[in-house]
Amino acid sequence: MHRTRIIPLLLLFGWVLVVTGCSPRLEREAELAERRGEYHRAAELYRRLYTKTPAKQASERARLAFRAGENARRTRAFASAHTSYLAALRLHYPDSLLLLRLSETSLGVGAPEQARAFALRYLCHDSTSREARRMLESASLALSHPPSTAAHSIYKVERADHLSSTRSDYGIAYSPEGKTVYLTSTRPLGGSPKSSSPVTGEGLGRIYILRQGANGIWERRLDTLAGLGHPQADLGTPTLSPDGRTMYLTLAEQGGEGVHTARIYRSTLGMEGRWSEAEPVELLSDSTVLVAHPSLSPSGRVLFFVSDLASGKGGKDLYRAELVDGIPGALYNLGAEVNTPSDELYPYAVSDSLLYFASDGHVGLGGLDIYRAQLLPSGRYEVTHLPAPINSPADDYGLAPTPRVSELDPTGSLLEVGFLASSRDDQRGRPHLYRFERARIETLIEGLVLDREGYPIPGATLRLVGNTAEDQIRAVTTDSKGSYRLGASADIDYVMLASAPGYLNQYVRLHTDPSDSSEVYTVDFYLTSRETTEQLRELYYAFDSAEILPESTPALEALLRLLEDNPEVVIELTAHADRIGSDSYNTTLSERRARAVLSYLTSRGIAEGRLRSRGYGKSHPFVVTRRVAEEHPFLEVGQALDEGFIATLPEEQQAVCDALNRRTELRVLPARAPSEDEGMGI
Repeated sequence: MHRTRIIPLLLLFGWVLVVTGCSPRLEREAELAERRGEYHRAAELYRRLYTKTPAKQASERARLAFRAGENARRTRAFASAHTSYLAALRLHYPDSLLLLRLSETSLGVGAPEQARAFALRYLCHDSTSREARRMLESASLALSHPPSTAAHSIYKVERADHLSSTRSDYGIAYSPEGKTVYLTSTRPLGGSPKSSSPVTGEGLGRIYILRQGANGIWERRLDTLAGLGHPQADLGTPTLSPDGRTMYLTLAEQGGEGVHTARIYRSTLGMEGRWSEAEPVELLSDSTVLVAHPSLSPSGRVLFFVSDLASGKGGKDLYRAELVDGIPGALYNLGAEVNTPSDELYPYAVSDSLLYFASDGHVGLGGLDIYRAQLLPSGRYEVTHLPAPINSPADDYGLAPTPRVSELDPTGSLLEVGFLASSRDDQRGRPHLYRFERARIETLIEGLVLDREGYPIPGATLRLVGNTAEDQIRAVTTDSKGSYRLGASADIDYVMLASAPGYLNQYVRLHTDPSDSSEVYTVDFYLTSRETTEQLRELYYAFDSAEILPESTPALEALLRLLEDNPEVVIELTAHADRIGSDSYNTTLSERRARAVLSYLTSRGIAEGRLRSRGYGKSHPFVVTRRVAEEHPFLEVGQALDEGFIATLPEEQQAVCDALNRRTELRVLPARAPSEDEGMGI
């Protein structure tokens, strides 16, 4: 009986010896892996140590959970890192840095409310923290742009399943004609499993080729890029010269002592169609400084790349080098507008002065986000954050628009088409390829130019003048229906002028809104004739009075603008009465009404010398116009609504005619010819 009790005790004692003996060794291995940058391996070792540590050693478990989170975060595995950080929080890990890390990973897993809460808690410890305030701003941005807003974006994104694998796929580059794509992938060569990198937990990166068929559809078969050499190196992020015969790429050798620092290499395409063994490009004399992610501009003159030079802004920065005959000159940091204390990665040059890049140091939706950088004449860069669905809470990077968008989109409705890499659908943080489209944003101004009766004026001229030097004068004439359409720009102040022979000019001021989608503004013009008398509709007076009623304000304001737009014009204002009442009474009332309109205009700054007023009473009955005849079919064009005619009509129609006779009109007076003395300048 005693023997049977001793055996389990011995086994338990042996197990404790094994565990306690293994822990120091695992700890040393984890620390060494972390120092060597083998973050995937380090995270696994710290997780093993965490599970082997007794629950009563809460502070040690908290430390190990935090270290596991730190290393998982460095491999961009936000879900795993977030879980480890939460474990450290539950175990009361004392370092307030944990709150900042939880804010970052909360964003990365799509929990902006949590990210905001953790950032606010960290700011209680360090109110000056730039990083915490960026997390707070990023959380607010994510909360103000929920996933539902992506449906209304100018961008569309869908996963390119035929290009993706279960491993990481990223680093797109196009051949100059756009019919061949070079991409980076860690998928196993030939379908056979390969050993994993201690840094990423995946196989070595290789460059693959994807070709476009005659029908414009991308083939489903990927070929490995032959040549380049360096079978034990991690390869990626290719970029090609304008003639397609020189390739720049990132290369990091793998050795027994660990991973060598990544550098930029160059390979050339031989006459037999095989790429030469890649050789290093001498951008920096110090081979221990990282130089990676090359992107050559379409002109071949500028090479953009990433480096962690000590003189940079912190983390990894973006640089540019001018190439002369393929030889790089001086290096230039892209400046504080682009580079941050965190990492800027994966530049993609659209031109010498325009590029896309990824960053986790600017305000964004979480993880790496994609930004556009435009070089301004001042030498500074203007940086724009791209909206969802291009960006997501996960890592988004490597946006690469095709150089052949016009051929892929014959309708002209798309401004960009291409690929990007994103880990948005992978809990392990592995990127996959997505196809994106960017719709062309158009701001249009369209409308009609009509006379005051509402009939079209063909051949009228529309001029559009913006308040920026870039927005030159644009002009168009109306068609047979009086319609026009003009292209404009967003967020611009415009002045529009409509003019036509025989009509007064009309101006309209318009501000186009800043927008991420196409907008159409409708502006109609109603021009006043220089040659015929025009009725001022919607001008109303109190009964039996010259008091202008408040509902007349829009008509009066339109008349005021007409005189301001045509400062050389002199007009006569005439008022008319109906047949009811004596001639003298009606004449006096109509004179008072015409004078009331004149007084309003002079009170608003119109010189009285430009105005005439006269009351005609009932001596000038209304003559039916085309528009009035259409509105009242019992009337014919040209019919004078005198007392004799009105007397022949039914009572209801008489009331209509009386209302038409009660009116105010304007007439443009002919310009006074200069006297002989004036003509001679006396």
